[in-house]
Parts: sequence; C-alpha cells; structure tokens
Amino acid sequence: LHTLSPRRWATNTRAWAYRYLALRDGDNCANCAKAPPLATLDIDHLDSDPHNNDPQNLRLLCRPCNVANGPGTIAPPRDRMMLS
Repeated sequence: LHTLSPRRWATNTRAWAYRYLALRDGDNCANCAKAPPLATLDIDHLDSDPHNNDPQNLRLLCRPCNVANGPGTIAPPRDRMMLS
C-alpha cells in the first residue's frame, strides 16, 4: 500500500486496499457490522496515523462509526463470536 492517506490514494489502490480488508475482515463495519448498501465503509487507521498503511493498522468502518471514533481514538472492535 502507498504511504498516502486513503482519501488521496489512487482509485485503483484504494479499491485494492478495500477489497483486501473486506476479504480479510468481512465487508462490514468493524464496530457496528453495518454493510453496503446500507452503509458507506471508510478505510480507518487504528493508530490515527494516515501514513501508517500497514495492513494490521487498517480496518473498515462505516461513516458514522468513523466520525464518532474521531482522530486519535481507538474504538474497540465489536464482539466477533460465532453463534452456532
């Protein structure tokens, strides 16, 4: 991944990063589990550093969760227990 923030990534680069995160974590918000088309998902940096594009520092959040999370705040991931 490039060292630019997601809003400044080339469309192809952002699309590949989004696809990677969706395959790794699921195509839904890491906090509330909303998924497209009900939510627009943003690429969020866990450490709030837009230059740290290490895959382990990235996750998908819906707009409301991303805005509520705010800069410099790490929201805990939602419980991912499997119901069986």
